[in-house]
Amino acid sequence: MKKGICIVMVFVFCWLLTGDKGWASKPVDRKSQGCVMNGKVYSIYNAGTAYRYKLPQSFNLKPYEGKKVELEGRLSPGDRFIPKGKTLRVLGPCDRATIKLIRKSEAK
Repeated sequence: MKKGICIVMVFVFCWLLTGDKGWASKPVDRKSQGCVMNGKVYSIYNAGTAYRYKLPQSFNLKPYEGKKVELEGRLSPGDRFIPKGKTLRVLGPCDRATIKLIRKSEAK
């Protein structure tokens, strides 16, 4: 009897691990604002943390250097951000405090 219960428990455990509720989350729709520095987009969170999105290499941000931008797209596990079409909007220049935080995070 105990052997049967153990087998069932192992089966249930394995099923839970392989079900569609995997460890990684699915991509989510996201609208994000950030500053472009060195060809990368950084968002500021928790009033002091610069967070870099990983964009496809084909996405050219050089024309937006030093600008605050807004992007719409899909955020995948591993912080990969896939922009939707031509949703990039320029919101103005990056402020000095944001630039300072980004430089500090790049130095780490």
